[in-house]
Amino acid sequence: MRLRDSTLLLTPTDIANHLACRHLTQLDRARLAGQRIEFRQDPRIEALRHRGDTHEKRFVESLATQGLSVVDLRDAHDAAATLDAMQARTDAIVQAPLEHDGISGRADVLLRVDRPSRLGAYSYRNSGGGIGPRTRSVSPASSVSRSSATSFAGPRRTTCATVSTNCVRGSAE
Repeated sequence: MRLRDSTLLLTPTDIANHLACRHLTQLDRARLAGQRIEFRQDPRIEALRHRGDTHEKRFVESLATQGLSVVDLRDAHDAAATLDAMQARTDAIVQAPLEHDGISGRADVLLRVDRPSRLGAYSYRNSGGGIGPRTRSVSPASSVSRSSATSFAGPRRTTCATVSTNCVRGSAE
């Protein structure tokens, strides 16, 4: 959860947290407003986070070993950086920021595939960091569909989702 100008931007995690605990949303908003709210750290969560980071690092290293061009957008906060990397035909985009209609998030790893889109003869699929056996397609070829908005905004998964250039630009066309 963050503010851009006076607009509250949410992530899928913010939405899932709100559904699980509305009080947590109020605490997050209070922190955003500058109030000092401390959360107790759970070492089990930190251990899971570390394992996930290690797995993603190994996966990305394996892509580079295969000779793929890799761009890490972990430090980028603007979805335009994702579009720039896509337009540069980057093979793998790590931690790609996405945004649409006040919802923002990150794709673990986007891989370029030979599927036509607005970008040309290629598009991108979300590899999920190599974690799951199924992946979802991410293509700037069409507007965000209801199913993709659901998969982007919540825990329910779809087998195929398309993300328009609106999501990487953060504006409506």
